[in-house]
Amino acid sequence: MKYRVEKGFIVFLIMCMLCGSWSFASSDNHVTRIPHVKDDWSFKDSYAPILVIEEKSPNEFGGEDQQFELTLENAEWFEEDDDISVADMVYDGVHMSSRGVTMNIRRFSSKEVGVTINRGTYPTNKKAVFKIPLYSKVNHAGDVTVTIDSDTAVSGGTYKYALAIGKVSGNGPTVSIGHIFGKDHPVWITIKEPLGKKFGQKNQTFILTLSNSKWANDVQLNLEESIKNTIIKNVSDAKIVSIEKLNDQKAALTINRGKKDLDRPVYFYIPLYIQVTHSGNISLDIKSKEDIDFFKDVSLELEVEEYKNPSKILYFIDDEGAVDIYNKRKIDTTVYIYINSLNINIDQSGIEEKIKLDVAPIIEKGRTLIPLRGVLEALGVQTTWQKDIRGVLLASNDQTIQLYVDSKKAYINSQPVEMPIAPKIINNRVFVPLRFISESFDYDVNWIQEEQKIMIKK
Repeated sequence: MKYRVEKGFIVFLIMCMLCGSWSFASSDNHVTRIPHVKDDWSFKDSYAPILVIEEKSPNEFGGEDQQFELTLENAEWFEEDDDISVADMVYDGVHMSSRGVTMNIRRFSSKEVGVTINRGTYPTNKKAVFKIPLYSKVNHAGDVTVTIDSDTAVSGGTYKYALAIGKVSGNGPTVSIGHIFGKDHPVWITIKEPLGKKFGQKNQTFILTLSNSKWANDVQLNLEESIKNTIIKNVSDAKIVSIEKLNDQKAALTINRGKKDLDRPVYFYIPLYIQVTHSGNISLDIKSKEDIDFFKDVSLELEVEEYKNPSKILYFIDDEGAVDIYNKRKIDTTVYIYINSLNINIDQSGIEEKIKLDVAPIIEKGRTLIPLRGVLEALGVQTTWQKDIRGVLLASNDQTIQLYVDSKKAYINSQPVEMPIAPKIINNRVFVPLRFISESFDYDVNWIQEEQKIMIKK
């Protein structure tokens, strides 16, 4: 009996400890981006997704060490003697600037690392935010994930940070013409002072040249914003002096490494906001007026699939809807679809147009499925068929929807949602759910019974 009591008490203690750790977990975690990559891709530069660990409220972590493990699926951590390792994850990790803040990472195996973070004891009313770049080697197709295993104040969980799509042509993921790399996913460049050849204390100017793209020209997405969001490490008085736009593809970047900390190399991490303009690979060429070999290779090269809108009315899409380029007036778009018919009618502010589809929409299990091409383009939605992953990428304004054939799971701006019906391939044609997509892009969908037609209206 005594043994049973003691055993029961021990079990009770363990349960209390477990429950205590669950209730104590108090961090909000997320990954900054989920790119599509080849299954032999290496994340070893500024394109690497970042695991963000943030206190739910200031001082949740206290002044004690918070220890947890990170375990990879379909990927591996770099070896200690690789050109980039867990030491670089610490060095390049960005966290709140406060006294005593530390982060250490130790490699346990190819799949596991141990992380210790400490927000420091200095009182502050700001949340502690730790950003861990996920430098790793993808080695299998499928979802690439990192799992946090923690019994401290850091919440546990599994987070997808890439989708490996098998070996494909090209050097990177595919985007559509018009896509903008904004604040959540800019193109980052790294400027590092070369060893043995310092920049010196005078200004250094470099010419940045884009191909198949142009600088975004928005109030919040411009070269001045690039300066504001630049991260500078190691040198306390280093600064970006200016970024001057020379034309849509060229800009002059001027930096100064400062007069302090001359024994340390300076690092500039600069986000660039870029809009895709043409099909082909995007690249960024950097040349120094002083011919200094200063930068790591710019890693981000993207294949662009050309998108053509079949509508004869030229317009662009803004936050208020479609706008006529010539008259600068808002366009009200209504699209009529007829079941089992190849014809669709488009009414754009009184201007009517008829388009003939290759295949007719169908109804399956009470849900309307439409062919990928034709209807969505009429609504101003860019469509990309991703053959290697049997996926569909849809984009309009700043919103994207990722779908997969025969799967009800979709991603709206990288957030998972469940659809009522999955996309299908019928007679070699891709069909997607009409109502889900239209309403996700803020269109109203109405069924007109007497005419057996569907009206889609902004």
